[in-house]
Amino acid sequence: MTDSSTSALFVLHALPSRWQDKHVFTFVDHCFGDGARVFALLRLWREDPSRCERLHVVVTGGLSLLDAPSSENLKNIWPMRMPGVHRIDA
Repeated sequence: MTDSSTSALFVLHALPSRWQDKHVFTFVDHCFGDGARVFALLRLWREDPSRCERLHVVVTGGLSLLDAPSSENLKNIWPMRMPGVHRIDA
């Protein structure tokens, strides 16, 4: 997914305004891809001074793209490649 399509997705979902001044916000996505969208979402959240206290990101889809060269950042923080629910404290 390109930066422009990721930005368009965030605009479509009214982010960051929807999470501002809330305790918890959950974002659900159907495509994990190479993790770029997750990193973009985390960056947007971290840079927002009015962000919610806790951000939950729920993504469905396989982790097969962790083998792609572009996924090195993700491998560094998420080395487990197992099915199930995982938590990244970022």
